[in-house]
Amino acid sequence: MLKHILQLLNKTRIDLKKNQQRRLIAFHCEPASRQQAADFLTASLADKNTLIISNTLKSAIPPARAATKLGEEYERVIFDVPDTINPDALGVVSGVLCGGGCLLLILPERAHWQNDKSLFKQHVDRLLTSEAGVYYFNDTEDA
Repeated sequence: MLKHILQLLNKTRIDLKKNQQRRLIAFHCEPASRQQAADFLTASLADKNTLIISNTLKSAIPPARAATKLGEEYERVIFDVPDTINPDALGVVSGVLCGGGCLLLILPERAHWQNDKSLFKQHVDRLLTSEAGVYYFNDTEDA
């Protein structure tokens, strides 16, 4: 799956930049594979202007400190969601993502995600499956 995500990023990069559009790519990842997924994506991206938001991943800042990045711009933001989404931090990172950039949302493994019945999570599910500009990989193959 990570290779498919990388192909999608490389395929759409020029058009996104030209049109100043932003994209969201969301995928599920098992706990043991989260660091590997973030490392693969970071190492594989041509630009090194990537921000990682996570409480557990290396080279990341915690969601509670995301607001310290306001005023900066990033081509890519990797936002790790091991359990639940921090809506404040998600709002902040949407403000630091430059035109042509991509937000990569690492979601909890699918079974855990489906068990979360919160209204906010239900809203996120609707956005992931119905919004233009959103690519949702809903399995964990190759994660």
